[in-house]
Amino acid sequence: MPSVISLSAVPSQKLQVVLEDQDVELSILQRGNNVYADITVNGVVLRQGALCIDRVPILQPGTTAFSGNLVFVDLWGTSDPQWQEYGSRFVLLYYTAAEAEEWASQ
Repeated sequence: MPSVISLSAVPSQKLQVVLEDQDVELSILQRGNNVYADITVNGVVLRQGALCIDRVPILQPGTTAFSGNLVFVDLWGTSDPQWQEYGSRFVLLYYTAAEAEEWASQ
């Protein structure tokens, strides 16, 4: 079962979380109608300005510097995330490597 990463209902935020012994820094930013993510793992920048789309993994498959993946999910439909409804309608999920593989095969 994926883990929920708690987001505040603000348009720009930085978080530091540990996901399966990985030190992860996330910057989540709303610009216009889109949400973007920067992801740094164990001090290595993996993605900058990644467009966040409903149910589309943020990291590319085969990323070896990070175990698992992150994905935004709209709990009420299929809209892309908007900061005003983080935590209620839009959630950011972390999938372990095994869960991410299962997700990709669906």
